[in-house]
Amino acid sequence: MTDLFSLENMISIVTGAAGGLGRAMALGLADAGSDVAIADVQIAGAQETAALVTQKGVRSSAYHCDISDRAQVEAFASQVLSEYGRVDVLVNNAGVFQDGAVEDIDWATWRRVMDTNVDGNFHMCQVFGRVMIGQGSGSIVNIASKSGIMVDYPNKQAAYNVAKAALIMLTKSLAVEWAPYNVRVNCICPGNFVAHPDNPVLQPGHPYREAWMRNTPMGHFGQPHELVTALLYLASPASSFTTGAVEIVDGGFTII
Repeated sequence: MTDLFSLENMISIVTGAAGGLGRAMALGLADAGSDVAIADVQIAGAQETAALVTQKGVRSSAYHCDISDRAQVEAFASQVLSEYGRVDVLVNNAGVFQDGAVEDIDWATWRRVMDTNVDGNFHMCQVFGRVMIGQGSGSIVNIASKSGIMVDYPNKQAAYNVAKAALIMLTKSLAVEWAPYNVRVNCICPGNFVAHPDNPVLQPGHPYREAWMRNTPMGHFGQPHELVTALLYLASPASSFTTGAVEIVDGGFTII
């Protein structure tokens, strides 16, 4: 049974993996035996992640790629295919965040969130989806958010919420369209995770933290490995009959 979770001899891509949860997911894929290509606008961090991945005994390379730029995505795809020859797993983790009342958001901020979190992930799905269709196999895992299912409170982040909801529907749409090609498309909706322990929002006394903790039945924020295990299921042959799934990993936050 454990062999079903193996990613040996597979090639994975993780965007937004210069640090935080993206880095944790890249390392998790490496632990499962996959080579991992790292993409991020923060190339120094991406290179650090790639170095950590290679310590797991697999291949890894770091690439600069702004997923909101279609030309950069296409160039990235060419580089990855030239180096690795195929792509078995695509993890669309890159994204940007917005915090602030909707009446105060300027158009440039709204567009930046949509350009990356919606259009950028569409670019990645389409470009690499075509590759996977040609191969006759592949697994795409989009990292959405509990914010795409419900409106977070007390933080105000309308643009982010809308973008993540769109990513969930993109996942479902692609899952239906690409099922005949043996290309599975699923998404994970993380809740509140400790990606950067020094984040001021996570410190005791912060109003966001206190509200989030009250509304998390399990009583704690998620740890990176608790997201990685969900990813490994969706990325691997263990989920061969799973597509269009919206895997919520939030300690029960969206239940209440």
